[in-house]
Amino acid sequence: MRLNMIFNAGIVCAALALSVPANGDLMITAVYDGPLSGGTPKGVELFVINDIPDLSVYGLGSANNGGGSDGEEFTFPAEAATAGSFIYVSSNDTSFIDYFGFAPNYVTGSMSINGDDAVELFQSGVAFDTFGDINTDGTGQPWEYMDGWAYRINGDPPNGGGFADTDFYYSGTNALDGCSTNDTCASVIPIGTYIPGGDTSETFYVEQNGYGFSPATVEVNTGDTIIWEWTSGSHTVTSGAGCIPDGLFDALLDNTNTTFEWVVPDNASANIPYFCIPHCDNMGMAGDIVVLNAAGSDTDGDGWEDDEDNCPDISNPGQEDCDGDGIGDVCDDDVDCNNNGTPDACEDFDDCNENGVPDDCDLADGTLHDDNANGLPDECEYPSIQVQLQEVRIDQPGADDDEYAEIRGDGNLTLNGLWYIVIGDGSGGSGVVENATDLTGHSLIDGTLLLAEDADTLGVVTDAIMNLNFENNDNVTHALVMNFYGSLGDDLDIDDDGVLDFEPWTDAVDGVRIIADPNGGEHTYLMDEEIGPTPDGYAPSHIYRYTGACGNFAMGTYDPYDPEATDTPGSENPACPTACEGDFDDSGVVDVDDLLSFIAAWGSNDMFFDLDGDGVVGVDDLLLLINAWGPC
Repeated sequence: MRLNMIFNAGIVCAALALSVPANGDLMITAVYDGPLSGGTPKGVELFVINDIPDLSVYGLGSANNGGGSDGEEFTFPAEAATAGSFIYVSSNDTSFIDYFGFAPNYVTGSMSINGDDAVELFQSGVAFDTFGDINTDGTGQPWEYMDGWAYRINGDPPNGGGFADTDFYYSGTNALDGCSTNDTCASVIPIGTYIPGGDTSETFYVEQNGYGFSPATVEVNTGDTIIWEWTSGSHTVTSGAGCIPDGLFDALLDNTNTTFEWVVPDNASANIPYFCIPHCDNMGMAGDIVVLNAAGSDTDGDGWEDDEDNCPDISNPGQEDCDGDGIGDVCDDDVDCNNNGTPDACEDFDDCNENGVPDDCDLADGTLHDDNANGLPDECEYPSIQVQLQEVRIDQPGADDDEYAEIRGDGNLTLNGLWYIVIGDGSGGSGVVENATDLTGHSLIDGTLLLAEDADTLGVVTDAIMNLNFENNDNVTHALVMNFYGSLGDDLDIDDDGVLDFEPWTDAVDGVRIIADPNGGEHTYLMDEEIGPTPDGYAPSHIYRYTGACGNFAMGTYDPYDPEATDTPGSENPACPTACEGDFDDSGVVDVDDLLSFIAAWGSNDMFFDLDGDGVVGVDDLLLLINAWGPC
């Protein structure tokens, strides 16, 4: 550092004492808080100033949330480093490789930093270069880099632990949101670009002399230091023109505060007037700082002069302007509901409900939901489809190896998003999910999908083999629902009051309640239609939906191998009962012809003639037929 010697040798000696350079041949040139899962990659870039034969004298530490220094948390191994090279230290090597395309030099959990954390670089246990204020939470600070990055200004040396936010330029918060690699991101982290310039700064001294400053004008460059010296009286050193403070600096200069030191920032304007508050108006006590290498004001420190910056008050080094209106995206008044720095009108966003609002905004305000936390709005994962539960067998004599369920709909409809669930009692009381079968990837085949426990149910080729394992002889609900995001064993009715406390699906499509004991205290849910119990007090072992307009469920037979069984997997179910009970030939009159047909079915379990539904055509059915005798 050169000294501009204005005063006596004593001042020169003091200035020389101030000019000792910061220790260390290593420095922090970048910090980053990435956009991949978990906010990775996180870490720092370091620059090797001079050859380092043994890196183990250096280490890193993070100061989290303004909580002060945690000391050295990572010490480098005893390896050499070459001058001019860069060293990358990250918390996660996989995400670092994915984002930057090469591996970090070192991986350590101490670099699990967030955009409000400071970082310290140590030499022999002493912090000699720092990014951020270790005693301040960076949220809302000029140096915040949440979901973004900060990069050191070329030529800026290690700061000796005295961080200044003007030593770096910044992407701004959330600049990396939505990015997957550094090369394709709109806000590229400029890794490996730092250029050392050495410390060519100078120190200038200005003496308060009575009611004036001497010299009244000082010519400096950015990075230079100006030190005002007090001699007598009580004064201030206050930036601003016309005796009006502008807020750049303001300091007392009196017998207690005998010096004031100010470093000319990189974004300094070409002329900086200053004055003494009590003696400006009446004594004309003022001075000027002329910045010889001023390139123009850069208020936000993003490397663009204010007169060229399309957003001069908010850092945007990439100058993104998607709609070409001359106003940077981060400053544009256009709606940016997801706060990703790009106006919604310029963004190709996901909008599954087609309301003109990005899905992530609809999720944020509750318009959409993502209860299954898979990143897709529940309401839009799959639209609801129109299908019916057509036939179900849950029980039979012996081993239950012929359980099945038949679903009907139109044509070859794809069943993506459709689930077959059974809600019973389980171990948690009523409302427990006993079965959950995802039908995504399956389709109806000519209007039918037959799910079965084995590959040859009742001699019919099945469409899908599933572990159905339906519960026998209990109160259960069989249902078809869309986009189920619960789990097997979930208790959906925690207080067992018969009302579901949770419905982890987007739509209940169809189903039926199968009842063994209507007074048993075990609840069924969702569906209006219920069937059972059988006349002898059991849950129906087989149920089917009538083919035709009535669409109601009926009880089938217990034994699927009975010659009179009503099981019809893969084919049409029996038609709806006639409008007039006992009018089997639809003649409009219950007469001898109906009686003869009835007698022919005597003793069978033909549901068409089983008027009381007890599973056998017998005396009780004959009494009902006689009671209906005559015109309908």
